[in-house]
Amino acid sequence: GTIVDVSATSLQSGVGLKITTTGLTTGDALQISSGNGMTSGSLIALTTTINGGSEGTDGVFKLTANTMTVGKAIDINVNALTTGTAIEVIGNSALIGGKLLHLETTSASATNPVVITADSVDTGTIMQIDAAGITSGNGLLIEGGSGTTISSGSLLKLTTTTQEPDNGIMQVVANTVPSGKIVQIS
Repeated sequence: GTIVDVSATSLQSGVGLKITTTGLTTGDALQISSGNGMTSGSLIALTTTINGGSEGTDGVFKLTANTMTVGKAIDINVNALTTGTAIEVIGNSALIGGKLLHLETTSASATNPVVITADSVDTGTIMQIDAAGITSGNGLLIEGGSGTTISSGSLLKLTTTTQEPDNGIMQVVANTVPSGKIVQIS
């Protein structure tokens, strides 16, 4: 059933529900808690039927914190996660020129815009890209630099302090290739 139902089917440019807490410091403007019995349900479920080139351009879910300088805009803690997934974006079969994930910064001083830290992983794979159906595309494309812009930097850099790498610092496995090129430098 439904405990609270707010219906505003004719609302176009207004606000359906507004919470203002300008003095908030350590509290929560909205807190939703659930027990351990939830199976296929959700604490927050957002659904829309928008369809068209000019719809949803401002985001179905929007977070604005333009004056924020430190801290975290989104904090996800899943310390007990074992075989599950913290963030999952799946089910798309119509993608053409869009993106499932787009990260961008225009800062010239950014040192590590994207960081993946998994120092305790021993025998696993930190990052995996599956592209079994690729023909004329690229599994990974790194573009950057022009003319004499790259001086002491690199588009790809591998660094290690290990002393006896059995299979090499970089390993290319292509045992089923009967002809063609394994590595091309031009």
